Amino acid sequence: MKLKITPSSLAIVTALLLILVAIELFFLNEKKQIELQNNQKNLALELCVSKIINNEINDMVISLKTFNSLFKLNNYNPSKFESLAKEIIAINNTISELQFATRDN
Repeated sequence: MKLKITPSSLAIVTALLLILVAIELFFLNEKKQIELQNNQKNLALELCVSKIINNEINDMVISLKTFNSLFKLNNYNPSKFESLAKEIIAINNTISELQFATRDN
């Protein structure tokens, strides 16, 4: 039994191979699109978390600068420290405590 390859059978085999390659490329493209969408979602989430953290840090810095200004207005009086600290901690929940430290000469 001889296997005879005719031009039409060669064309059919070639067409089938091209169709298989096209299908494979389609699925690879879909996979890449899904990965790209997932990466974009992850980046958006990271950006959102980053903004939240930056806002918290900025709020803390502003609160501490406000505290410093209020304490300065009171001539850095140690007896006023505790009441001012309680106010700042009540206003900004990212600050859990403030400590008064004196300079030792």
